[in-house]
Parts: sequence; C-alpha cells; structure tokens
Amino acid sequence: MAPYAYAQSAGLEEVSIIGTRLPVPADTVLPNIVVLSSGQLERINHSHIQESLNRVPGVNLQRGSGQEYLPSIRSPVLTGAGACGSFMISENNIPVRAAGFCNINELFDAHAEQAGQIEVLRGPGTVATGSNALTGGVNVQLDTNANSAVSVEVGSNQWVRAKARFSSTTDSGRLAAFLTSTHDGGFRDSSGFNQQKFSLRHQVNWNNGTLNSGFTVAYLDQQTAGFMVGEDSYLDKNLSSQNANPNAFRESLSIRAWSSYRFESSNGLEWLITPFARHTDMDFLLHFAPGTALESNQQKSVGVQNSVKWQPSKSLTISTGLDFDFAKGMLLEAQANPTQGSAFLRATIPTGSHYDYAVDAINIAGHISAQWLLGDSWSLALGSRVEQQNYDYDNQIVDGRTRDNGTPCSFGGCRFSRPADRSDNYTTISPRLELSNTLNGNSRLFAIASTFSRAPQATELYRLQREQTVADLDPEKTKSLELGYQWKSDNLRFDASLWGMRKTKVILRDSNFFNIADGETSHYGLEGSFGFNPISSVDISGSLNFARHKYQNNAGVGAGTSIENNEIDTAPGFFGDLRLLWNVTESASLELQASKMGSYYLEPNNLHEYSGHTAYHLRGQLNIDQNWRAFGRILNLTDRRYADRADFTSFSGQRYFPGAPRSVFVGFEWRDSQ
Repeated sequence: MAPYAYAQSAGLEEVSIIGTRLPVPADTVLPNIVVLSSGQLERINHSHIQESLNRVPGVNLQRGSGQEYLPSIRSPVLTGAGACGSFMISENNIPVRAAGFCNINELFDAHAEQAGQIEVLRGPGTVATGSNALTGGVNVQLDTNANSAVSVEVGSNQWVRAKARFSSTTDSGRLAAFLTSTHDGGFRDSSGFNQQKFSLRHQVNWNNGTLNSGFTVAYLDQQTAGFMVGEDSYLDKNLSSQNANPNAFRESLSIRAWSSYRFESSNGLEWLITPFARHTDMDFLLHFAPGTALESNQQKSVGVQNSVKWQPSKSLTISTGLDFDFAKGMLLEAQANPTQGSAFLRATIPTGSHYDYAVDAINIAGHISAQWLLGDSWSLALGSRVEQQNYDYDNQIVDGRTRDNGTPCSFGGCRFSRPADRSDNYTTISPRLELSNTLNGNSRLFAIASTFSRAPQATELYRLQREQTVADLDPEKTKSLELGYQWKSDNLRFDASLWGMRKTKVILRDSNFFNIADGETSHYGLEGSFGFNPISSVDISGSLNFARHKYQNNAGVGAGTSIENNEIDTAPGFFGDLRLLWNVTESASLELQASKMGSYYLEPNNLHEYSGHTAYHLRGQLNIDQNWRAFGRILNLTDRRYADRADFTSFSGQRYFPGAPRSVFVGFEWRDSQ
C-alpha cells in the first residue's frame, strides 16, 4: 500500500464549506481557500497547530508558551485585546466563540489534532463567514467516516500523546467518537501542560434529509512561560530554558454542541439549518502585566445558522441566509497581592477587583449571493452581508478609575477605568465580487474585490484605562483586491495571488492608553504555493510569501513622533517553506522541510529588528502492515537557536519566545482496515 493511501481513501471527501456553508468540491472553490487534507495532516501530525497552518501561503502563526500563539493571515502578527477579531476560528463551520468575545488563542479549543481536514480562508471573509473574518479564517472539520484507530506517541521533554477514534455504521447512519490526551513537560522551566479533547459526531439520514450532529469539549491546564528579556538572549541555550514567571498558568474549558439538518424541499430549494450552543470558561494569570492579576472570563451562547440555495436556471445559483447569535459574557480581573515596582505602579495598580462586568450581546446577520455561469469558462459571483451587533454592558462594581471600594488612587487615579452601564450598537455591510475564468482543463484566472468590516470586541469597549470613560469606536474596515492564477497538471501544480488591502478605523491603544479607532494601514503582497513530481516517488512542494505592511498615519503615537509609511512591527517581508517528500518504498516515506522566517521590525519606529531564521524538520512513517503504522518526526533538526516570537517594549527592551531545541517524537498507530 502506498504511503498515506489508506488515510486519504478512508477520510472524508475533500469538500469546502468555509466560504459557502453548503459543501462544494474543494477543487471548484477559488484558490484563496486552501484545504489541508487528511493525508497532509497525518503526515505533519502537529504537536502545535502552527506546524500545520504555517504551510499555507499567507499564514504566519507565532508560537507562544504551551498551546498559545499569535495569529497572522495576510496581516502583521496581531496582538491586543481585539486582535483576534480579525480571524474567524470555527469547527465544522460553527465559530468557536461568539461574535464580540474572541480570544487570541481560541484555536486550542478546536479538535485539530484529529481533523479530517482544515480549511484556511486567506483574505477577508465571504458573505457567509461572519464578522470576525477581517483578514482570514480557519475551519476545522472532523470526519465521521474515518476508520477506528488508536495511537500513542512519546517525545522530548516528557511528551506523551494518546489518540483514539472509534466509529461504527448502522442501517440509518454513522457514529464516531474522538479522544486526544496530551502531556508536555515543556522545554522551559515550569512550562508544561495537560490537555484533553473529546468529540462526538453523528450522521443519520432522516425525513428525506441528512442530520449531522456534533459535540466537542476541550480542557487545557497549562503552566505558562513568559518572554525572556535581553537583546539576542534567545541565542543562549541556558537562558532559553529558564522561565521568569514560574507561577503563571492558563486553565481553559470549552464546550460546544450543534446539530445541522440539510434537506431539499419539494420546490427544489436546498436548506441547511444549524442550531448550536457554546460555553467557555478560562482563568489565567496576567504575568505580563504589573501586579500579575488573575483574569476569569466566561461566555455562554446559543444561536442558529440558516442557509438556502436554489437554481432558477442552469446558469444562475442564489444563496441566502439569516443568522442569530445570543451571548452572555462575563469578565473579572482581580489582584490578590500588592504590586511590585516603582511608587507610581504601587499606587495606581491596587489589590482587589480591577474589572467586574457582564455583557449581553445579540448578533443578527443576513447574507445573499448570486453566481452566474457566463458561457463555458466564466463565472461571476456578487453578494453582500449585513450584520447587526448589539451590546448591553453592566458594570458590577463602582464606576470610574478608583479602587473597588470607591477610594481614589494617588498620582491622578488608578490605571483601570470602568465605564458606567451602557449599550452599543453596530451595523456593518460587507459586499463582495468574485470573477473567475477557466482557461482550460489545467488552469484558471480569478479576481476578488471586497469590503469587509468587523465590530469592536467587548474588551475593546469596556476594558478601559486611565482617564478614558467611554470608548467611542467605529467598526474596523478593510477594502481588498486580489488577482490570481492557478495551474494543475499530472506532475506540476502552482498558484499565485497578488493582493492588496487598505484598513481604516483600525482599533488600537494610543500613547495615552485610550482605545481609539483612528488607525490606517496598507497591506499588499504576492504569495503562492507549488508542487512538482520529477519522478513518481518524489514530491517537491512549498509556499512563498512576499508582503509589505505599512502605517498610513500617526494614530496612537505621541506628539513629535511620526510612524507614517513605516513598516508595521512583526510583519516579515518574506517567509515560506520548502518540502521534499520521498516515498522510499510502497510502505515507507520521509519528508524534509525547511522553514524560512525573514527579518522584521519589533516596534513602530523601526529601530529594532529580528534578523530571521531557517529551521529544518524531518518526518517519516512506515506502514508495517494493513493495520499497524510507525511514525516519527524531528523538529528543529539542526538544533538551531532562534526566536518563535520577538518584540520590543519601552519597559523591557527586546524580548523573545525562544524556539524549542531539537525535539524527537516517535509513535505507533493501529487502524481498523475494514
């Protein structure tokens, strides 16, 4: 049996739903949507989601501590309270979090370790994807049809992971259960984690339609390592293993359930109705902030997605839908011990509750699109999404920038400002145009033009500082244009996209520590992927990314400072990877990967820079027989000292998350071959 053949044949048919909700063959969607197949994911066997997603052109996740990360899809690597609002993260097309309550690390709540495929949307969302897809999105799908399997692997730094998948077929449908349990000791002091995920998937034919139901629970108990400080400190092997924040932790529980009914009515309309419910609960120590307060946040939400598609004629397809999402979010930030440091910090960051509020949110959205087939080769799609985001905020302690008992802080007041109870409402309209031409059986051209908006997140509106009492924020908006070309033949495949975006009303924290929506930035680049089979047993593939991300005004900086036309910090001009896959025999394969990260500036003034790095990884597997498979990987093969993330602050100077040293993982899997 050829390597990975059984994984691909047993897996789900490669379809895409991230752009339309209703499944369509993956090879018919525009190339700005990339599908990582079951065979690719099995070969990568990621220990962190970064290892899979960073193969996709336009995607640059920077790994933090444990399962944490900072995201980038056609953007700088984003930070801050609402940065996660630029990316839609979903599992089986249900957003992991409610609109307005995103978390920068929410991909660790999706069961990506057992994904049948992962879809990545590069660029602004389609009319069906929702508010939090300003520059891209990720959708994780689990496969109800995959065969039963059990695997165990061990690795460096006390790594142990067990995965089990059990599936059965009945006369009416299919049931599958997925379990993943991981322990990692961490390569830095006090930086290990335990994580468990459990998912159920059920598919049944019912009442002339198909009912798909799902449930996922994910739990993470993590010790967290903070930044290491000092110019080029990541080059010191001993320093890289240390952790200046041994008491830092993150504990997270996420639960989601949904049921999707797809059917065709008597008049030829294809319907998809998906009710869902979600619950998240997270506690973590703010080890990176003076006072090291404890944050507890929780969200509960229910909603329903509705989609309907019909074909008035052979050349015209119309899709529309109406979505509802009702959420209640709560956030408590409390500090138990006195602040350490200067007299100013001790006076302005008191013990007690800094924030304690609840927010009721309602998101209502309607979308419609029409696709015309213009002759034998041209296709035109037009659509728009209208979205209403409503917040009802309730401050549960004293208003203003006092201590929680109402007494004032010296030096002008406490750091934390709590707005009075209020309501905020936002309406956004996001139109989109797609045009494609199939030149022949091997190639096609496409163009996408869109305007996309996202409402402010709850933390941007209500977690204020200093003298700010109201955050008068507008929705962030991006205007985007993309032109692309794709070619596929028996032994050669490549695609390239030339894209540009202009973002306005960018939400940021200015030099007075106010949340404002006055930023303007420009983004443009060339990205692509390729694959080549010089001989049947060898596949050479990779991804390339060239981009420029610039500030277009001086919003947020102090008087006398100009950053206009400067490069945005943590926005490399080049990154990519090159992979050589060798099918040594029909049963064994090896893959060597070189990952290149280019240089990037660490702060808006472009005075400090990380020089970049190249890391090498080796993966292999051996199919012992029809049921047993051995697999392994060596990450950072040459034991290179590099930084997964570098940045700069005026308080600490240059600081880094060091990349892991050489790490070795080996495992065995048993899989039902029936």
